[in-house]
Amino acid sequence: MTRLLTALSNHSSSVGYTQGMNAFAGSILFHTDEVLAFELVIRTLNDYHLKEVHMAKLHGLYVHCDILQVLLQENLPKLNAHLSRLDVTTMNYCANWVVSLLSQVVPLSQVQLFYSQFFKDGWLAFYKVILTLMSQLQDQILNCSTTLTAQLSL
Repeated sequence: MTRLLTALSNHSSSVGYTQGMNAFAGSILFHTDEVLAFELVIRTLNDYHLKEVHMAKLHGLYVHCDILQVLLQENLPKLNAHLSRLDVTTMNYCANWVVSLLSQVVPLSQVQLFYSQFFKDGWLAFYKVILTLMSQLQDQILNCSTTLTAQLSL
């Protein structure tokens, strides 16, 4: 893992190593060898623009959180309104999901299925998983009366 992260940091000097990259790279490494893991992470950073998520000003993170906010407004308006009332922003609960590309949410035994879909459909696969997750959690979150309990539910 150390060699993989060092190689990634050396290869992509504009990003270097950032928090969350270890979870993503580690979950890829768990399912393949170092060389293929390196290639897949580099491909994800470049071809799927994960690099922008990890760069200094986090532009990509804000873009994906904004997209998720719009998707939540359109697809789960009741949940979106409730989270807004509790002052729970999309950035509060989605930042880790975006930065780690769900590797800290999806169980390691199942993350390869998500990555297979992600490499096929790109960020659309990510958004579908998030909307499905939020839909499944909706009733639980709607019963939350404080910011803290809502954030813990996510």
